[in-house]
Amino acid sequence: MAGALQRIQVVRAFDIFQMLDVLQDLRGAVAQQVSDSSGTVKVVIVDSVTAVVSPLLGGQQREGLALMMQLALELKTLARDLGVAVVVTNHMTRDWDSGKLKPALGRSWSFVPSTRIVLAVSEGAGAPGSERIACLTKSPRLSVDSEDSFVPGRRASLSDLTDLEDIEGLNVRQLKEILARNFVNYKGCCEKWELMERVTRLYKDQKGLQHLGGAVPPSQEENLCRICMDSPIDCVLLECGHMVTCTKCGKRMNECPICRQYVIRAVHVFRS
Repeated sequence: MAGALQRIQVVRAFDIFQMLDVLQDLRGAVAQQVSDSSGTVKVVIVDSVTAVVSPLLGGQQREGLALMMQLALELKTLARDLGVAVVVTNHMTRDWDSGKLKPALGRSWSFVPSTRIVLAVSEGAGAPGSERIACLTKSPRLSVDSEDSFVPGRRASLSDLTDLEDIEGLNVRQLKEILARNFVNYKGCCEKWELMERVTRLYKDQKGLQHLGGAVPPSQEENLCRICMDSPIDCVLLECGHMVTCTKCGKRMNECPICRQYVIRAVHVFRS
């Protein structure tokens, strides 16, 4: 145990620029270890991502989101390309209106981790017999059983659909909810079948991405979002017209990463 603890190295980074420098240096060192077949870095723990990212978000600070995306890309590179386990703490905060606990970075960070575990302490923390709860809320291995399948009347989600037949059971409101949550514009759709057609294409796109699985061949890397490097490019940035991001990242961009022109709108597109 003592030998294992001595191999732990602590690096203090008090802002996102220092953290990016540390991660880039680490990426170079780990890549060298992999090529030498003497890899020693197994786990990287970032505690906490909220502390370095949150000061750059909100207000008129437009560069914060781009820096957060760059941080996410560095962490994904370590995990996906170099086989390093990456653990990131995203502290909880209390919602101003409802008082409920939620991740500090919220939706802006929700798409980054592939697995999410929420840790909570029951009342009477520190007292004898107090409970600590770990809840798995997101995982690529998390199966959808019959109890979690789509229930008419609740908020609709694309992940609730198990096959194309489920789409036929959705009403107009639920179809619009799914399209809106996936940033698909449904303006101009006057009939239910038009909404169903767009949800069907969205469902097929998602299933096609899931079937890719694992590592992406080099020939397909050019079709991946340049920000998250996980999802396919399916978004056009207006008014410049460049296609370099997925819809989720495109909706969060203030300026095009290619020409630096201000992004007025990001439009989801379907591949033929």
